[in-house]
Amino acid sequence: MLTMLKKITLISILIGIFILLLISQNTKQQEIEGKINQIQYNQGLTIITLQNNSTEILIFTNKIIGLKKDETILVSGKFQKENNKTQVIADKIIKINY
Repeated sequence: MLTMLKKITLISILIGIFILLLISQNTKQQEIEGKINQIQYNQGLTIITLQNNSTEILIFTNKIIGLKKDETILVSGKFQKENNKTQVIADKIIKINY
């Protein structure tokens, strides 16, 4: 009986690891370029809204970032949909000068 329980536990663990690997591969790094419409500073989170008003850039930091409204940025990070808006959890932000 104990041996059967160990086999079931091992199989469950392996299936769980496999599912986590599949989920992690579906969150790909992507890039978006846009002009800043608004910057909001909250405790531990900065939210940048781009001018298309459907994309929010999420930056998890307590620091004030050196970006301003109407500047153009290139953001790379993980994309997700939330409340009909695209959210990007930013890994890297580059200010673009034209």
